[in-house]
Amino acid sequence: MDESAAMAITERDLKVAETVLGLTAPPLEDFDTVKFLRHLTDRVCELLPVRAAGVTLLDGRGRAAVATASDRVTEALEQAQLDWQEGPGPDCAGGRSPVGFTDLAEGAVRWPRFASLAVRAGFTAVAAVPMRWDDRMIGTLDLMTTVPPDRRTEGSDGSGCSNGVDGVDGVDGAGGANEVNGVHGTPGAQGIRCAQLLATAATIGLLHRKLLWDQSALIVQLRSALDSRVVIEQAKGVLSACARIPLDEAFDRLRRHARSRQRRLGELAADVVRGDIPPILLRPRP
Repeated sequence: MDESAAMAITERDLKVAETVLGLTAPPLEDFDTVKFLRHLTDRVCELLPVRAAGVTLLDGRGRAAVATASDRVTEALEQAQLDWQEGPGPDCAGGRSPVGFTDLAEGAVRWPRFASLAVRAGFTAVAAVPMRWDDRMIGTLDLMTTVPPDRRTEGSDGSGCSNGVDGVDGVDGAGGANEVNGVHGTPGAQGIRCAQLLATAATIGLLHRKLLWDQSALIVQLRSALDSRVVIEQAKGVLSACARIPLDEAFDRLRRHARSRQRRLGELAADVVRGDIPPILLRPRP
């Protein structure tokens, strides 16, 4: 093959390749499901012109059961999909196929409660792709944007990745997601294919980690991890107020104490929230 005729490798190409490698071959030690899925949603926001992304995992009956996302607002929307079984994620899971970008003005008929909530959060269009490998479907990757579907943002290479076209101003409700060159759009067909590639890579990574040998156990693990994160944040606030120290120092004290006593950080945090604070954690700053 003539080298001059080969496609040039861009920085984005390298980022996509690095992301796929990281998703299909996650670390062998200290694997954290929540961090892994957040890594997926963060990279989707970085590589595609979307405002936010979320993941829903399915239970043994094929129904959306647990969710996480790139930011708190989107996490609330993902949870609403679970509660109502309504939105692009449940539709994608039920049909086992992608749901293309849908204008939420039209989606009000299809998903009345979800569409209303998403619009109030500042989004205008949503989509979802299955997290599937062969016949094993474990969840969906949901995409959200602040640009209507008729204003698609394609990169110069047709990837759906933004590289300088006009976008929209950020909205207060939809903060927290990464931006792509400071703008957002709606990926076209190539962008959806890229999202599907990343979703499939993450699915392979989870399956290879053998975390899905018992899908119900994975759901319990993820729920526990999410609950533990909330308790740890609460414990940081309690210790910060009681010891009159910054939040960062409070977290450092909790972590070091848990390690020195060979305890789980979540268990120690639960004790602190209940008011059972080890005296050593309350020592004055030097």
